[in-house]
Amino acid sequence: MEVLSKVSRVLAEDTRHTGHLLTHHKISTPLWSLTEHNVSKRLEQVMEELAAGRDLALVSDAGMPLVCDPGLPLVQEVIRRDWPLSVLPGACAPVTALAASGFAGDSFIFEGFLPKKSGQRVARLQKSMQENRTIVLFESPHRLLDLLKELTTLLPAGRQVVVAREMTKLYESYHRGDAATLLQHFQDEPPRGEIVVVIEGGEGIPASPEEVDEQLRSLLPTLGTREAARQVALQCGLSRSQVYQRALALTREEGQEG
Repeated sequence: MEVLSKVSRVLAEDTRHTGHLLTHHKISTPLWSLTEHNVSKRLEQVMEELAAGRDLALVSDAGMPLVCDPGLPLVQEVIRRDWPLSVLPGACAPVTALAASGFAGDSFIFEGFLPKKSGQRVARLQKSMQENRTIVLFESPHRLLDLLKELTTLLPAGRQVVVAREMTKLYESYHRGDAATLLQHFQDEPPRGEIVVVIEGGEGIPASPEEVDEQLRSLLPTLGTREAARQVALQCGLSRSQVYQRALALTREEGQEG
């Protein structure tokens, strides 16, 4: 509140939302909008203000600016000019959801929003599933069911997921379970609001060559080469192409058809 009341101007993702906040605290600092759509045009005005020696503050509607929120070109330009920059830590959705998930937080990856197209999204998920770290990502309500359907086929059995919804707000909720359980829940009760999905990290399954061969031999007769390699790669945290090459070699050795 002290910073917002002392700066010359506040740059806000939505001036209406930030305006309510400032009015509530009796702060009369002028507002400028700064969105992903107008940042290139607004940048010159902002630089003129800063060059004149004025202090400005950048805020976003929720969470931290630049974490899937506008402002990156502004911050990059300020750094390029070697002007002073200070960050006041505030609410951050990925970290908040991680803390509430109960999953390991000593090492995690943040994927932001996944691609909208199914093929691109699945490819990104498959790459992420090779990680043994906790995975945090954003998802929109109307695409959550698609994501959970994809996770039911991509995740090893028993791997848990948390869907955090409307965190820190009136209708905050956390739903926990495997992807299939969560899919059933949200099919019966369509999701609304802002959503963060947290996926439990892998178990760090030992993946010696002997163990990989054993798993492949058990799956090849029923699944075929490609699907067996995909599942073993996910379970062992290995490159799918690497496991696929080994599956081809086993198929040739044992006379199985892929």
